[in-house]
Amino acid sequence: ATLSPMLAALMPTATTATRGRYQAFVAAQWADGYQAMFTRFPVLARLLSLALVQWANMVAEFLARAAHDRAALASTFCPTEVLGAITRVAVTLSDAHAGGRSVMKVTFATGSGAGANEMSVAYKPRPSEMEAAFSDVLGWLNARTPSAAQQHRVPRMLCGSYGLADGQPTDYGWMEWIAAEPMADGEQAAYHWRLGSLMGLYRALGGIDLHIENAVGAGAYPVLIAVECLVHTSSQP
Repeated sequence: ATLSPMLAALMPTATTATRGRYQAFVAAQWADGYQAMFTRFPVLARLLSLALVQWANMVAEFLARAAHDRAALASTFCPTEVLGAITRVAVTLSDAHAGGRSVMKVTFATGSGAGANEMSVAYKPRPSEMEAAFSDVLGWLNARTPSAAQQHRVPRMLCGSYGLADGQPTDYGWMEWIAAEPMADGEQAAYHWRLGSLMGLYRALGGIDLHIENAVGAGAYPVLIAVECLVHTSSQP
């Protein structure tokens, strides 16, 4: 394998294996505190500094929002159990936007003692009212659909309120984490009926930017997990 010209230029000694080259590169940066790299590539120093500042701000913002919304998170996503501490956070689950912010998978401990469990939600640092409205529409449709085989799974949503004045639109939210699950034999017809129904609804609501990363197959239920692009003026799907 070849090494990038930037890394090759900074190599103190030549090595044969790519892994060895990389390890030598890391050791060289630690040895002089990135001085040689940043002297040669000053713009890189600025970009890395910006990334670190954005990361620190994003983490601080997330922790403040999680603490503020704790009671609402408990009542929305685990109303019958005790919401415990955050046990895991998976980051960079989406492209970074608006100052380096990205979607996170946040896992909480729930219950206590022998009944201890876990619950995960998606933290979305962007306006979430559109997705909450879409869940409301799905719930409305389910209430008017007598056949269980034609009803949809409705992701639970919570629009965040930290730092917002009364009536101010939310700029972040929380969504029930929808895990991908295999389809059982005999569920194919119901799955594809629901998928066609979702596509028709999404199109009727003027939705765009729908692709494979915005949907999850959860057993017999296709679930749209990113539907912020509704009521769009474009005629293109």
